[in-house]
Amino acid sequence: DFQKDVGSAVGDDGQPVLDDERLREILNELPDIYMLHSKILTELESRIRHWEDSQRIADIFLSRKAEFLVFTTYIGHYDRSMGLLEDSCRASPAFAAIVQKFEEQKPAEERVSFKHQLLQVIVRVAQYRLLLIDYLNNLSPDSKEYEDTQAAVAMMSDIADQVNDSLKHGENLLRLINIAYSVRSPRDLLHPGRVWL
Repeated sequence: DFQKDVGSAVGDDGQPVLDDERLREILNELPDIYMLHSKILTELESRIRHWEDSQRIADIFLSRKAEFLVFTTYIGHYDRSMGLLEDSCRASPAFAAIVQKFEEQKPAEERVSFKHQLLQVIVRVAQYRLLLIDYLNNLSPDSKEYEDTQAAVAMMSDIADQVNDSLKHGENLLRLINIAYSVRSPRDLLHPGRVWL
């Protein structure tokens, strides 16, 4: 939605508020990540609808091991993308207005900055890992799905570790994610700059 909004907007001079190349640099791997999440969601919904036919979900994650590497690339470019976002907002008030409008689309209690929304992309890897751990804990060891789920947890843990190694404060972020997941509060505990002390 953000990409579409920026692509269709023009400034006072009739020129695009941001050129396509700069927008691609800001968003970097987000389109690929979005497609990955969409495919996983579609498959999970299908499996749930037909649960009696196939009581498996770990293979959905295992079959996408190579695709999950996009998160490592995304993290590697994250700081640069945020710098470009800030520079673009300073250079183009029209672009800054689009960013602000995009942030304000949600109700006030759910509203987060665009930078934070981009940070949420990183959090998803840890959330997948935690969900798979919960799933594993609810499987019996003699289940056909047990070993695949262990492998999926190990895979997601490796990817989460790679992502965390790429972040300056990766360990701190992982602690905050675990706390936020454990609390399951309607209020979002994750905020850019927030640290665990």
